[in-house]
Amino acid sequence: MAELSKFYEDNGIIHKFTVPYSPESNGVSERKNRTLVEMVNCMLISSRLPDFWWDEALLSAYYILNRVAMKRFSKTPYEFWYNRKPNLSHLKVWGCLTYVRKSNPEITKLGNKIYKCVYIGYARNKSA
Repeated sequence: MAELSKFYEDNGIIHKFTVPYSPESNGVSERKNRTLVEMVNCMLISSRLPDFWWDEALLSAYYILNRVAMKRFSKTPYEFWYNRKPNLSHLKVWGCLTYVRKSNPEITKLGNKIYKCVYIGYARNKSA
């Protein structure tokens, strides 16, 4: 616990406690939660996917929000973390129709060479 306090002090972080079961006392996190819930709801409704995909929609919403400029600083959280602007060319519409090429052993001269899929998020370990 002492290392954590030292980390807070070194980075100018002030640790404040809130009253249990009173979310209204922490407006910043409540506004962020509301933004995320509304994004997830919009993504699920517009894609017409079932509600059990909410977790993938939430991960994508976080991914997008980390690449959008903050009003207060005119920089993205990504820029603060990596000291460079994020590449946005790979962003896709969540829940859109997408096609994935079948692997080589499955490809035949005749017939379908792709899988029809729904786009539900960004890979965590690949750029593709």
